[in-house]
Amino acid sequence: MLSSLKDEEVLVAKWMLDQLETDGVLFQADAACRIQEKFGSHHCHDTGTGHLAINNAVLYHLKRKTKGRVTWSPHTKSWRMSGGPAKVTF
Repeated sequence: MLSSLKDEEVLVAKWMLDQLETDGVLFQADAACRIQEKFGSHHCHDTGTGHLAINNAVLYHLKRKTKGRVTWSPHTKSWRMSGGPAKVTF
């Protein structure tokens, strides 16, 4: 069992990175739905416009561990691999 919410957030961020490394792209809407199903609704929130988004705490861990490797595209609302070190460890 995970010891804290922070541990869960790190685990969700690692899952996001795994998806990115496999597919090269991760769309926010798809990721948020899958996170909600796989890890629980407490890692997501409604944007107020009816869209599901990933909580900032999860995104913080993703950004912190992937600087220079993952790029957010606001136009497509997706993350993409962008180079950088070959492997990130959590």
